[in-house]
Amino acid sequence: MQDIDNLRSLVHGMHQNRHAGHMHSVGPSVDGNLRSYDTLAEVADDADLLLEAARLMQATELADVSGDGALHYPFARAHAENLTALGLAAGDPEMVFLGKANLLVTEIMQTKDRGAVDKLMERADWLVNHPLRHGNEKLNARIFQALDHVDSLRPDPVDPDLAAIDADVAEWVAAREIGEEQVDHIVEVIGDLGAELKFDSLQYLYDATSGVLDPEDATVGVLVDRFRMAYEYYAALRFVNRGRALQELATAAGPLVDAEESLVREILGPAGAALLHVGDAGRYAVINSPQWRTPLARAKELLSDEDARADYIDALIHEGEFLMRENDPRDAFSALNEAYTLATAEEYLPALVVASIDLASLYFLREMHREAAALFLDLLKAHPLESQTERTDILAVALAEVEMALMYRFAGDHGTYETMLGRATRAMRELGLDSLAQQAAGR
Repeated sequence: MQDIDNLRSLVHGMHQNRHAGHMHSVGPSVDGNLRSYDTLAEVADDADLLLEAARLMQATELADVSGDGALHYPFARAHAENLTALGLAAGDPEMVFLGKANLLVTEIMQTKDRGAVDKLMERADWLVNHPLRHGNEKLNARIFQALDHVDSLRPDPVDPDLAAIDADVAEWVAAREIGEEQVDHIVEVIGDLGAELKFDSLQYLYDATSGVLDPEDATVGVLVDRFRMAYEYYAALRFVNRGRALQELATAAGPLVDAEESLVREILGPAGAALLHVGDAGRYAVINSPQWRTPLARAKELLSDEDARADYIDALIHEGEFLMRENDPRDAFSALNEAYTLATAEEYLPALVVASIDLASLYFLREMHREAAALFLDLLKAHPLESQTERTDILAVALAEVEMALMYRFAGDHGTYETMLGRATRAMRELGLDSLAQQAAGR
């Protein structure tokens, strides 16, 4: 076949002439060639050649040759679409992932729309936590470059209606004068705002007060104050935006880790010291270091008491998520299933929903779609949205309904998808969480 011969020549040329000008010039030809086949059955004997051509034209490969400007090539998205389609046709999940990953990376790098930031960051969480990205250094480097780019698009913080924040706190924010007594109160107010799901006001208060403690002051008292603020922030967001919540906890935990543990425990108490270890584990996990295991094991030991059940379940979920990053699905399933079992017994809905989402992702990797759907069908049957009264539980079940709606869409039942998604987003808006509702509707 002439087209196959042409493609074979192009692939040979790409291997022999890996320089920017050559790769740039052959890109459209490769695209046109790959799109000329109606089915892989036409070229079954040459499927590997098609996949190799598509792989060579990926943004992360091109960037290695011609620099990061390749991420802005107009045909970069087409290459990613080709690899995704070919991976699906060939039944190759790794190729499908690489295609989708490159598509998202190039989409992020090419966007200038500040209004798309939250949606892109939500989608990027899937990419960062996907087990198939590990071991692919080229892709990982571009993922974090893309995250830096999308973060740079964030608009400067806009003050929300300060009526949602204690008047005294608003005054302290304006004056930038906060003493130890005020810090105690701010910690309390951050916790209250989190319990009320007033996330915009919480973010404003946290951002405004995080810098008032002298960054040069490394005394234990100041470090503990900063950690206490970070913990309340983490507690408010850990079942809504786990990546951002853990990042703040990890940042605040770092300087305290080397402090005398007995003194820190005396100030924070056993539960606070345990969360310090969770933050420390997060520092290692974000750089894919296996050293997260020791501090997380210490955290679980300190949280094994019945009174710390919620934080213990959360630590188990982190353990499962860290193991998923390391492409260890069996041990990840064990940790997440334990968290799921405990959260079910305690009827702790926020943790139950997150554990279910993580378990479902493991089931999907094994193409166990019925088992994934059963998690949410059982959850929603036992905890219907209309029967919830606590704000945190309403949000948790609404998030579960979004996941279930997406499964109905995946199965082709668009009517049920739209009904369930509409109910979930309406509940979020009634809670005053318009941004979360928009993110859910955009998935």
